[in-house]
Amino acid sequence: MAYNNSIYLFSVHFGPLFLLWVAVLGLAVFALAGSFFALGAVHTRPVRLGWQSRLPGWFLVGTALLFAAMWLHEILPDMLAGTGSTSAEAWRVPTNPVHVLDLAIFLPSVAASGVLLLRQRRLGGIVAPAARVFLALTYGPILVTAFTSQIRGDAPGWAVVAPIGLYAVATLLVLWRLLKSIGSAIGNDQGSPTAA
Repeated sequence: MAYNNSIYLFSVHFGPLFLLWVAVLGLAVFALAGSFFALGAVHTRPVRLGWQSRLPGWFLVGTALLFAAMWLHEILPDMLAGTGSTSAEAWRVPTNPVHVLDLAIFLPSVAASGVLLLRQRRLGGIVAPAARVFLALTYGPILVTAFTSQIRGDAPGWAVVAPIGLYAVATLLVLWRLLKSIGSAIGNDQGSPTAA
C-alpha cells in the first residue's frame, strides 16, 4: 500500500481523493515500520520446506528479473538516445515513479525474499508470502485502469490485461501453494521433540 499510494500521490493528477491517498500512504508507512519491529523477534533458522520452496522462490526471483528487464527495455534506449523517459513524458512527470521505486526498492526486495526462501531461511517463509501478496495487489490497479480508461473515453490499453491477469492468477496459485507448505512445515516443526 505504501508503494502504490506513493505512485498515486506523485504521478496521478491532483483531485478530490488527494487527502485520502495522503492518509492511506501515512498509515501504510507506519504499518510497514511497525511490522519490521515484529520481524526483529523472528529467528532465522531453517524452515525445512524442502523442494516445496523451490517454485515459489524461483518465481519471486524470476518476477523481479522480468520486471527489471521490462523497465530497462524502456530506460536504456531513452538514455542512449539522450531523450527523456518515454513513459514519464506520457504522464507529464519528470521521471517514471514506477521505474524508480521498482528498481531501487521493490524488485531487489522481491528477489531477496525469493533467495531467502530458496535458502530455506525462516525469514524467507515470512517475507516471501508478503511479497506475493504485494505482487497480487500491484496487478489489481493495472487491471482496473484499463476498464476505468474505457469508461472515461481514454485509450484503455487492453494489451496488458491478459498477460497481467494470467500472471496475477499464477501469483495467487504460487502463494496458495507456499502458504500450504509453510503451514505443513510449521505443524511438523511444532510436533518435533526439539521444538521448544
